[in-house]
Amino acid sequence: MITLESLLEQGNLKSASDNLAEEFISLYGLPDFQQLAFCVGSSDEASEVIEKSHNTKPFLLSEAVLPVWIERGLKKSFIGKVGIGYIDGVQIEFLEKGVGSDFYGQLLSNLGETRLHHLGFFVEELKTHTQKLEQAGFPIYVVGKSIVGPIVVDFHYMDTFEALGFYIEFICFSIEGKSFIPAQSMIEDIALKQRLKA
Repeated sequence: MITLESLLEQGNLKSASDNLAEEFISLYGLPDFQQLAFCVGSSDEASEVIEKSHNTKPFLLSEAVLPVWIERGLKKSFIGKVGIGYIDGVQIEFLEKGVGSDFYGQLLSNLGETRLHHLGFFVEELKTHTQKLEQAGFPIYVVGKSIVGPIVVDFHYMDTFEALGFYIEFICFSIEGKSFIPAQSMIEDIALKQRLKA
């Protein structure tokens, strides 16, 4: 089990996480990942702990009914809550178990560790990357969509858990149909504006 705590103990998070799934990524020609996502009991509390212990900028906190959540081919209604921020240039996503699926909750640690749920790959188009892993025997676990202000986030979770001990997620950000890779500064600016309004 890989935890945020164990990675942070190694010092720089970017260096500590660089070799995660290195052989898998190379074998299937995947791009670099930008996100580490961890299952937590409270995204608010986990974000606050990191902000204080690592003097990071504010985390973006979001809770919503996702307009699309299709899990193993079945449409579900899912309410998700997350916290998103950065440590050493790596995007951290704290995932609560949510309501309507046990996809996140199944990896919550009984001991309270912040357990790795998935590696997130920011891509400008999902189909190419998704099909590559599907053809290699890793089916889509979840097809989803979330909306944060003007930003639409489409994502595919691939069922790589048996092979890796965590999932692979391909994430496509878009505004008015035009896809893009979000800069760290963009996410942090949105988070700061949210915090100032609170």
